[in-house]
Amino acid sequence: MAKPFKAGPVAEEIVRLIIDHADDPRLKWNKDRTEVVVDIATIVPDGGSQQTTTARRKRFRNECEKRLSKREWETVRYNKYRKLGSERR
Repeated sequence: MAKPFKAGPVAEEIVRLIIDHADDPRLKWNKDRTEVVVDIATIVPDGGSQQTTTARRKRFRNECEKRLSKREWETVRYNKYRKLGSERR
C-alpha cells in the first residue's frame, strides 16, 4: 500500500517558494517572474496506480490554488500560476 500523501504541507512549501520568487528545480519561471509552472512530476512522481497518482496531483493542485488565490495569484492552467495584475498584453 502506498504511503499517505499529505498535500497541504507540500503545497504550503511550494506556495512559499512561489511567493518569494525563489529558484527551485520544481519551479519554472518566465523571464520577469510573474508566471510559474510547477513541475508536478517531481512533487508527485508516477508510481503505483494511475488513480492514486492522479488523485494526489489533484489534491496538491487544489491546495496550491486555494493558498495562492489568497496571495493574489491566479491559476492560468493546470500547474501554471500568474501574479494578479501581470497579464500579458
